[in-house]
Amino acid sequence: MYCGVLPSLLLQDVQDFMQQLLGKIEDDFPQQALWAMATVCKSTVRARQEAASSILNQAKRRSGDTGRALFESFGRLSDQLIRTCMWQPPGDKRVSRCSALKEFKHLVGMLPVDVQVPVQVSMQRHVMVAACCGSALLAGRGWLRSR
Repeated sequence: MYCGVLPSLLLQDVQDFMQQLLGKIEDDFPQQALWAMATVCKSTVRARQEAASSILNQAKRRSGDTGRALFESFGRLSDQLIRTCMWQPPGDKRVSRCSALKEFKHLVGMLPVDVQVPVQVSMQRHVMVAACCGSALLAGRGWLRSR
């Protein structure tokens, strides 16, 4: 749930505490945390980039050989995925077919990779409503109807 507010938190007064907390999350759940941190590393705000890079570098130093390999694989994979997203068909022609081996050979050459790629729904922000208070509030306003 912290993923949605992560960019803002890295610039507030709680930055040192948050960096320690995020570092611990990164240590215990690297596959999940890497995706959230990758978005901040690519931020257009320099301070956010630096804070996220610092957290990742510290976590990388604390991890063993397999952890370091995961960080390196993740970095290469995220760069290739961004490159794939930015791909434009050559010329002004309409393209009816595209060859992954030809157009994205660096990405295909990385496969198989040990990085877990999340499904889109897991990357979306969700608003949680407390079961007792939220349901009562919504029912009182007519937004939640019992059947």
